[in-house]
Amino acid sequence: MLSQAAVSFRSRYSSALLAAAAVSGTAYAALNREGTSVAHAEAAKPASTTALDPNEFRAFKLKEKKQLTKNTFLYRFELPDNQTSGIFTASCLVTRAMLKAKPEDDKPKISLVYASVSESDIILKDKLDALAAAHPAQLSVHYVVDKAAWGGLFWKGSQGRVSKELLAAQLPAASKDSLVMVCGPPGMMVAVSGNKAPDYSQGEVSGLLKELGFDSSNVYKF
Repeated sequence: MLSQAAVSFRSRYSSALLAAAAVSGTAYAALNREGTSVAHAEAAKPASTTALDPNEFRAFKLKEKKQLTKNTFLYRFELPDNQTSGIFTASCLVTRAMLKAKPEDDKPKISLVYASVSESDIILKDKLDALAAAHPAQLSVHYVVDKAAWGGLFWKGSQGRVSKELLAAQLPAASKDSLVMVCGPPGMMVAVSGNKAPDYSQGEVSGLLKELGFDSSNVYKF
């Protein structure tokens, strides 16, 4: 779907350029026939329907600033009228297509291991907990923090670094029916799954997941 949209966009844009070129050529010929001067008429630039441009920085009005954690903020900017951002979220399209291809009675189990500095740094914790409570057979969430407050007296998750033992307890065993998706800073990626290759391909699986029997067929690195 994304490829078709991109081709369609290029086709419309090319048509606009061809039409503008034709107008410019007509103006040139008319002025030349008068025998007075030769001038080129500037082709009118088609109005852009996308707010962002890969070739320049553009200023936008900040509409909202919301603090999610002590070191994470959500910024929302206003777009000009009748314009979109122009960013295609391909992952959303792919995910929807994959889910629609599944039988209705196929309900995969999702196990989320969320590692953070502290409990206050966990983004969307209330929403994740609500989803896990509403769908206990499909979603489980296990939190890991560097050091819990009050010595961990009221903390129900784990403390310290993500370990092989923790992953073995929280994740399904390596098999053709399981997929582990990993996202995090470079240091964590090296320890858990290995970073991507220099060309940004998936690269080889290493770290804790390799020790648990996972390989490139059932590990995806963001």
